[in-house]
Amino acid sequence: GEYSSSCIAGVENHRSKHSLTHLSMPPRLLDHTGRLVKKGDQVQLSNDIDLILSFAKHIECLARDDRSEYTPWLGKQGTVIDTDSKDSTVSVEFDEEPVWLPVFALYPPGKAPGSSAVVSTTSLEWPDKLFEDDTFKDVTFKLADGETCAHKSVLVVGSSVFSAMFSSSMKEGCTGVVHLSDVTRISMLVFLRLMYTGCIEPKDWQGCRKNGEGSPEELPLDHLLEVAKLGKKYMVANVVNDTVEAL
Repeated sequence: GEYSSSCIAGVENHRSKHSLTHLSMPPRLLDHTGRLVKKGDQVQLSNDIDLILSFAKHIECLARDDRSEYTPWLGKQGTVIDTDSKDSTVSVEFDEEPVWLPVFALYPPGKAPGSSAVVSTTSLEWPDKLFEDDTFKDVTFKLADGETCAHKSVLVVGSSVFSAMFSSSMKEGCTGVVHLSDVTRISMLVFLRLMYTGCIEPKDWQGCRKNGEGSPEELPLDHLLEVAKLGKKYMVANVVNDTVEAL
């Protein structure tokens, strides 16, 4: 379940080359309803020009006071063709015309106020809700500095290692308790959230940095490495891919 020495050496070389003490993963882009927005999604621009400008005025790269830039697209539906999580903006194609917009001014298709179209969607994707709700979690991870829980059904679907563990007569399968004395709670939370949703949330590591030590939005490198090891140990492809890309 550990990285090979050559892999660890590669990570150390990367750190030395770029003089980094921590690395970050991109934050999520959420629309006005809280829905995750990504390339290829269908979206609808708000009908409220004042709302759009109220968001745009805080983003340097946008036309912050130019109503004419947005008026032709009010209430229209388009396709997301590019994203910029740093500025919380997305490029939406309307009638083959790409327009950069503040993500908070977007809605799911048919959900913008004043829209007559009806499209079935959710304001928050179910994996996020599932991860945040502890009600039916039936597996407990005992960790170096505490514990956290997860749904066995999610674990076995996402990991062949967990599937084998809980399908056998192993102690973990019988008790629903997994002991990981060398893993911190922060790293386990980040690992599980990535497994459930494919995303990270800075609130999972809030308070772990000392004053003035890096951005609170950035996942500290020691936790990123620990999450990468968990992904490899439990063979969770999306976690491995995301952490390797961040490294």
